[in-house]
Amino acid sequence: MIPIRTRAWFASLDDTPIGPLALAASEQGLVRISLYSMDGMKRAPDFAPQAWEGGNGPAPASLAEGVRQLDEYFHGQRRVFDLPLDLEGYTPLTLQILALCKAIPFGQTRTYGSLAVDAGRPAAARYVGTCMALNPLPLVIPCHRMVGSDGSLRGFGAPGGLATKAWLQRFEREEL
Repeated sequence: MIPIRTRAWFASLDDTPIGPLALAASEQGLVRISLYSMDGMKRAPDFAPQAWEGGNGPAPASLAEGVRQLDEYFHGQRRVFDLPLDLEGYTPLTLQILALCKAIPFGQTRTYGSLAVDAGRPAAARYVGTCMALNPLPLVIPCHRMVGSDGSLRGFGAPGGLATKAWLQRFEREEL
């Protein structure tokens, strides 16, 4: 189950090569990044029904910092994100899988099976895939760096699907 936040602050990054991004942050850190199609309509399925309210007071610094770091990433000036993340409410195994994915170096890929092995759950490749499909922070937790056991692209729920995933992998290889 995906945790639901009732209060968050929002920002957007409208001009990226893969389309607009919307960011949400709580007082604890970045909660979510949503990718939108170029026409502004979100085509990727949402993670869960949300009952978000705008945050009171000034937005947390993590929100502006998230926008800045994502912009740097798309301009080839950032390879590692250094942001506070709010992943409260996720299971310990899901947090472990997300942390292992976050540790995949820029420009490299890993298989779902290898992440399952690294998590001490060698039979859990499908669970890893589910965690990636429900990843609340794409790009910062780089689920686009995941590939099938044969090295092929598998699943990517963002607008553009596998073409967007391929673009992100190619972009990172070219920036190395």
